[in-house]
Amino acid sequence: MGISLTAKKSITGAVGAVLLLVAAGGAVSAAESGGWHNEITIYGWLTDIGGTTRFSDINNNDISVDVSDIIANLNMVLMGNYVGKTGRWSIIGDLVYVNLSDSSTTDTALGGAAINLDITSWLLTGAVGYDLIQSDQVLVAAVAGVRYIDVQTDATLSLNGARLADASESEGVTDGIIGLRGEFMLGEHWFIPYYADAGTGGTDVSYQLFGGVGYRFGWGDVRLGYRYLDLDFSDDKLLQDLNMGGPVLGVGFRF
Repeated sequence: MGISLTAKKSITGAVGAVLLLVAAGGAVSAAESGGWHNEITIYGWLTDIGGTTRFSDINNNDISVDVSDIIANLNMVLMGNYVGKTGRWSIIGDLVYVNLSDSSTTDTALGGAAINLDITSWLLTGAVGYDLIQSDQVLVAAVAGVRYIDVQTDATLSLNGARLADASESEGVTDGIIGLRGEFMLGEHWFIPYYADAGTGGTDVSYQLFGGVGYRFGWGDVRLGYRYLDLDFSDDKLLQDLNMGGPVLGVGFRF
């Protein structure tokens, strides 16, 4: 069974999911560190999606799409995270790219109507961090940066097999963000990673939370956690608000 048009429009903004590696190196003093330390993490985010959409004839339509619908209609996905450190300074980038397509049919007074959708979305976050607490057991860093959400939707409407209309819509918003990130070591290998930020600008307000548990190897680490993102858009947007939440499994490589 296909996803409803209302739900698909929410996916468009919701899966917007993420993040560009921002060129913030100018804010980092390499002289403090004696070199760069890098970590790239590839991860999967099995997220459910909820929110509210706004149409010209219907206001405040609640939507909810679970992860099984997204996986069934997924064409391509790319998710990754980068952290580069020198001394107490760091550059942080996170990227979520999703492309999915689906069709939905419904009966109308004029016959069977079909809608085909192709959705491409990016969720890009980049920030500069500074370690407030830095020890073998505890890391607490303040972060400041930007979050960019972009969604491109292409739609085709058909009635009784005849193509009636094509539509294309693109929305992109940028928020300034501030937050905290870090980890607590639980012995030699186990650790608890965390991240939290809040922002505003293109949205009225947005925030993101992550927490989990990880195991460190000589080459990198494996981590499992839960990530939640909430975006509250202004009243004149098609998407009024959306939220994404679900488990995250990632593998990080250090060099």
